[in-house]
Amino acid sequence: MIRRHGVISIGATGMSENIDRLKSTSTTNVEEVSSVVTPPTTQAPQVEAVVNPEGIDTLRITGPLVVFFGPREIGKTVTLLRLCTHIRSSYQISPDQNFRTDAGYSTTISAFEALLRNMQFAPGATGNVDFLLLNVTYDGGRFCQFLESPGEHFFNRHNPNAAYPTYMNKILADDYKKIFVFFFEIGMFRSDEDLRNYSDKIGRLVSTRISSKRDEVIILCNKSDLHGHYRGGMPIKSEFRKAIYDHSSFRGLKTSLENSGFRHVPFVVFSAGAFNDDGQGQKTFAPSSTLSKGPMEADSR
Repeated sequence: MIRRHGVISIGATGMSENIDRLKSTSTTNVEEVSSVVTPPTTQAPQVEAVVNPEGIDTLRITGPLVVFFGPREIGKTVTLLRLCTHIRSSYQISPDQNFRTDAGYSTTISAFEALLRNMQFAPGATGNVDFLLLNVTYDGGRFCQFLESPGEHFFNRHNPNAAYPTYMNKILADDYKKIFVFFFEIGMFRSDEDLRNYSDKIGRLVSTRISSKRDEVIILCNKSDLHGHYRGGMPIKSEFRKAIYDHSSFRGLKTSLENSGFRHVPFVVFSAGAFNDDGQGQKTFAPSSTLSKGPMEADSR
């Protein structure tokens, strides 16, 4: 997911990473470690507090920063959890305790940590944990940071041209390296107009706020298990890529990427696992069976 100066890649099936690229410029494939181990059932605490996005301490961010960019319910939180479960055997992952100043942040951290210990329930069933900063360290030093923000801070289909919150504008203006993971899903919106507005907003961001000399861009096609295009249990990358890239709504974004110097953007096909109603108003979650040979494929063409 970070290239040149270092990488955690979301590539290959499940959630494999070329994580050693953050330590060297060479490419090292990290083998599958294990799927998620399920400890005794523990439901995460509910989060009730309303977050004030203006009360964010962006000075806590020094980069490299990985930004999961996508609308509500696109699966950013589950993807982040799956990535964390995969790398935590070698890397230390801890929420930044001072990123948010509101009283509800401690509950958000508790909810996230509970989900990380036990992903029996989908995040939507256990509270709002989609607004936090994670510090990833290796051998005692800062490796990178993950930002997971509410989808409406990135794109709201009812107000597609809304300005980014102040904290996001500060992040975009800072000069540390950023890796933007742009989330897509086949049929993600009710209309082509919504998809075009979403793609165009990303295109404007790429053209005006992202530097190809400093930053990285990844296109992630999420929830692949819901949309076919599989053969022998494996996603057919070319079909998913065609469904996203060949759609007329994507045309402007593709042009923006090329004109901004992003000519070889990794394209990732991903599914975190299966979700089911438990009959009591919650969504149970079964992670995908493997992290490097299963429901995720990457293509950098």
